[in-house]
Amino acid sequence: MDRSLVIDNCHLEPSTSYPFHVLATRYSTSGSSNITERGGYTLILTHAIGVHKETWEVTVRHLLGLCNTGRSPYRVKELYSIENPNHGESALLNADIIQARCKDSWSTMEYVHALEAFLSAGIHRGARVDFSKRKLVGIGHSIGAVSLILTQTLTTRIPWTSTIIIGVTFSPNANFPGMEERRNAMQRWVWLRRDTWLNKKHALKDLQASRIFDQWDSRVLRLYVEYALSDHPASKMSPPYFNGVVTSISREQEAAAYRTNYLYNGKSLQPFYRLCAEIPVHLIWGDRDEVVLASIKELLSKPNPETGSSPASVRYVRDAGHMLIQQRPEFIADYIHEILSSMHTVVAIL
Repeated sequence: MDRSLVIDNCHLEPSTSYPFHVLATRYSTSGSSNITERGGYTLILTHAIGVHKETWEVTVRHLLGLCNTGRSPYRVKELYSIENPNHGESALLNADIIQARCKDSWSTMEYVHALEAFLSAGIHRGARVDFSKRKLVGIGHSIGAVSLILTQTLTTRIPWTSTIIIGVTFSPNANFPGMEERRNAMQRWVWLRRDTWLNKKHALKDLQASRIFDQWDSRVLRLYVEYALSDHPASKMSPPYFNGVVTSISREQEAAAYRTNYLYNGKSLQPFYRLCAEIPVHLIWGDRDEVVLASIKELLSKPNPETGSSPASVRYVRDAGHMLIQQRPEFIADYIHEILSSMHTVVAIL
């Protein structure tokens, strides 16, 4: 099979059922059209706060190189990286809507409803795909993982075959020890981070020297500079007063995303347990996570004390913090390949 990567963009326009533009990057190979709708998996990717839909690209390239070969027990038909509507390119398209509707607030449920709108749009809008006919695997990182879990609360159920939950972070209850300190630390980081540079070249050099971004894979960092930064608003004035670049998600919106109650009020725990009871849920953690408390990792990795339902597997990535996709993208692809291979083996045995 020709494994050359094919990348195209999908755009779901606002509607009466969902007011924001929803963008996704679709990844496939030039031979994917030969894979039937049920003959291969369709992977739905969601991202963390502060990044963008293209952040998955290094992982996607490596994964497709592993799976669409004669040696792999499964196939991937397509992957869709769906962007949180106040991030990346989506933030630019939705700027006026965000200002009118949200200002300095943003709920995790906005990402959940964006997933719902995109995956239920049908064959005439958005991706123009009937996802109900696909073998869907949800793969989410951080707030993107929480959003996958919270699809359990929707009236429209998304037919996940399984989910891979990476570095998920939420509080099991409103007063869980240590969570308030983590929330305050993230707020401070957002308000103190640099968000403006002379140009993308200067931004890359500055971020490479950062104590946080210098841990990222260099390819992922270059994608961040390319897709998470955009022209500074002052460049659009007449005359242009500053031709620099700025993060597409504003400080106000990023801080709001970290304040959302769904990270701290305990309302994500029961949907997580329900998901584990219904389908295979695979957890991946970083072994030195600076964001997710060790006590939360331990709790979510154990069986539900009331029902006994538990994750299908738990894996740790060595020498990785919370930003696993950005720090160890190919290692994550190896784990995803391992999980999908094991799922196919189980189905084949049954």
